Amino acid sequence: VPKDGKVKYEWSFSDAPGVVSVNNDSTITHTFTQEGTFTLGVTFYYDGTNISHVNGTATIAAAPPEITSIVPSTAKVGDTVKVKGRNFGNDQTKGSLTFSSGVKGLGIMSWADTLITVKVPQGIQTGPVTVTVNSQTSNGVAFTLLPPAITSIVPGAGKVADTVKVIGKYFGSDPTKGSVTFNGITATGILSWVDTVIVLKVPQGVQTGPVTVTVNGVASNAVTFTVSTSQVPVITSLVPSAGRMRDTIVINGNNFGTDITKGW
Repeated sequence: VPKDGKVKYEWSFSDAPGVVSVNNDSTITHTFTQEGTFTLGVTFYYDGTNISHVNGTATIAAAPPEITSIVPSTAKVGDTVKVKGRNFGNDQTKGSLTFSSGVKGLGIMSWADTLITVKVPQGIQTGPVTVTVNSQTSNGVAFTLLPPAITSIVPGAGKVADTVKVIGKYFGSDPTKGSVTFNGITATGILSWVDTVIVLKVPQGVQTGPVTVTVNGVASNAVTFTVSTSQVPVITSLVPSAGRMRDTIVINGNNFGTDITKGW
């Protein structure tokens, strides 16, 4: 085509949003600003006469989501964390956030293109967090789940059926998600369970050994609990303290046990 000033061209990009720039005599650039499939066309004229027309289509995929950081990157169940990055979009219904073990973050507090705020869900473990938008999944960024931690057991020694307090942190507040084990025996007599204190009865059959708390499959450190082997019965009072033959009296005391066949 002669370069005599008589060549002109028109371009059409259907409804494709974006910015058009002419680089040189042979290149036109269209920068798309959203995904989709669009019809493209260029018509060339020479001295007012249509001499060529070219059509085509372009399918533009959205940029995949990308996580740059998680703040804080270490937390416990129920804590609020911020997932920072880009290309999350602004429509929460088009995306999801997944913690390790495939657990979805259902407690989404806010969702924007560069920031997702979410509560750490139950049932996760330490591992990568990903964001999926329109079936495209981001890179994984490590997140560490704080394990339950025992600081003390009060009292640190006792006998079967005694009430003890397991004191610590990160136990959560849902006893159905956790358990307390005395030297391999799971305690069933849970009286109360909050994030920092568990009150329970010493289970049958235990021996001196480690006590651990497990929450959502994650075990705590172990703290030794001593089981009293000497359980000598002790009488503290008789009511009444005097009477006649065949009168009924109440004997108060400790360590009598609950099995009448074992005592006399």
